[in-house]
Amino acid sequence: MTTIRGPRYRPSSQSAQPTGGNFNPLQSNAPMPVSFPPHLFIPQGAASIDIRRCCTVTPGTNRETIMSFTAPPGGVTQFISYAIFNDGLLENNYEFRCLVNGTNVLAYHGDPSNNFRISLGLGPDLSNVNLIPMQLAVQPGQTVIWTVTNAAEVDTVMGVRMVGYINTVSGLYSAPVGS
Repeated sequence: MTTIRGPRYRPSSQSAQPTGGNFNPLQSNAPMPVSFPPHLFIPQGAASIDIRRCCTVTPGTNRETIMSFTAPPGGVTQFISYAIFNDGLLENNYEFRCLVNGTNVLAYHGDPSNNFRISLGLGPDLSNVNLIPMQLAVQPGQTVIWTVTNAAEVDTVMGVRMVGYINTVSGLYSAPVGS
């Protein structure tokens, strides 16, 4: 919870003074608590997480693990965005999959005309401008695995990035993914 102050308002001698039920908190200097949505911002007291991996993937690689992350004990790991990078030429030669407990957790991300295959990122790198929004709550002990496929005839650089937070404060727990 963040506290902000309302706009500077000084009633003049000619304006009506706040009385009874007519008081407007936006017209006072009193602190006002504000909560930012946790699906867009890291909550106060949570630890930020920004993990990434980029490597050369050899031809013929089929759903090999490029990155693995096990959620630490003591709180829910909430991922709010991800990015992928691929320097390959033809989209149909590449695939990224994000799995938790063997379940594809981004089942409706990617190309809808190709069984929602994730193959292309939003830009030429893993920077903030190329992040894709997501909502993924990972329980302590669960493992997020990214796999990649390279069906091209040449080596290809492929990468993954995930951004979010580990919430040890609120105790929010949801049903485990893939259970």
